Amino acid sequence: MAQWRREKNTPLSDIDISVYYDDIREERFKFRIEVLGNISENVDIQIFQDLPIYIKKEVISKGNILY
Repeated sequence: MAQWRREKNTPLSDIDISVYYDDIREERFKFRIEVLGNISENVDIQIFQDLPIYIKKEVISKGNILY
């Protein structure tokens, strides 16, 4: 999220996506692993509820809601 939004992307940059997944921790983990196995290497998926507070704040203040 941060590098692409700030237009500092390089050939090594990835796209960070935070997903709000309303389920128990184990199901969220399974979901993340399944998604990561089916998308490009330069896309990273994180479950919002499992992020540290300081990253949650950055996602809320600087992120773009996709859906």
